[in-house]
Amino acid sequence: MSESQLSDLFDESIENGLKRIGYGVLSGLGTGLVLARSNIVRAGVVGLSVGVGLGMTYAETQNRFEALSASSEDIPKEAPATPPTGTIQEAPSSNDSPMEGS
Repeated sequence: MSESQLSDLFDESIENGLKRIGYGVLSGLGTGLVLARSNIVRAGVVGLSVGVGLGMTYAETQNRFEALSASSEDIPKEAPATPPTGTIQEAPSSNDSPMEGS
């Protein structure tokens, strides 16, 4: 997954989210004005509509990110480099302790 693909997907998700929030506010205001008499109920209808728009945006964005990450996993990765081999130094034994002669 390249950084430009990720950036483009993120920008599209933000744009879609703002659009759907706007659509939710407009549809909620219209529905609330027609069907509700109380301001509290109207605010609830608007809040519900905005929540639906945010939920749709979240679900779509999650699916698109999963699809992008799944497509990047199909690309074979380079084999990991083997660690350098060298001599392993042994820890000093209890007989070689520098504290013995003190």
